[in-house]
Amino acid sequence: MKRAVFFCYTLLIAIYTSGCFTNDSALNIPCRGGNCITFNVIVSTGQNSQELVENAEVEIGWVSVGGIFFSYNEILAQGVTGKSGNFSFSASSDSFWDKRGKYYIKVLINEDYFEQEEEFYNINVLDTIINSRIHVPSKARVHIKYKNFHPTSQDDYFKVTPSFSTYGSHGIGVRQIETQDSLYRDFSFKGDDKPFDKFSMVGETAGNQFNHFYIIIKKNGGRVDRIDSVFVEKGGTETFEVEFD
Repeated sequence: MKRAVFFCYTLLIAIYTSGCFTNDSALNIPCRGGNCITFNVIVSTGQNSQELVENAEVEIGWVSVGGIFFSYNEILAQGVTGKSGNFSFSASSDSFWDKRGKYYIKVLINEDYFEQEEEFYNINVLDTIINSRIHVPSKARVHIKYKNFHPTSQDDYFKVTPSFSTYGSHGIGVRQIETQDSLYRDFSFKGDDKPFDKFSMVGETAGNQFNHFYIIIKKNGGRVDRIDSVFVEKGGTETFEVEFD
């Protein structure tokens, strides 16, 4: 009996972990006649997302959602953007309009840029048009230098949260990639952390646009909140310094 139960449990795990099926049989086959979903994509980058990107790789597809043991992915189109950063494709919606799932658009330029993906839920009509401008940030680094952290109570707190805009596209966080002591610190220090005169952290962020810093300083029972910003070049490293005392 125990063996039978164990076998069933193992089988369920195997089904769950391998239950994603991808189908590309309809890849780049345009919709003919009616019942079409049309995607008009523009890919851009840089400050205010004003720089149009040519030759960005675009993938459009549909994924089932809500299943426990099985998901289904249909790749509908793959291609690259033109000189105006545009890519358009019309696919048949007959197989998806009445099912639980989402359409997606993935964009990849090269290793110097973040990968970006937009998702579209509740598209439950046979004929529709999706217009999407997708911001794909280039990669850069921000070097945050914390100064003069000398807490006097456990309630003291020192945090600098770096961020950047994706101008309506899917949000991307600044990823902490280096710290002075090689520990993950979430860009912050608490009152029971060791005091220091200087401490450095480095994050992977967006280039060719402004980065913003949300600063929280708690000390002596008071709190100060402020926002600052610096422009970071693509592929570069910009330094931002902030003092606790």
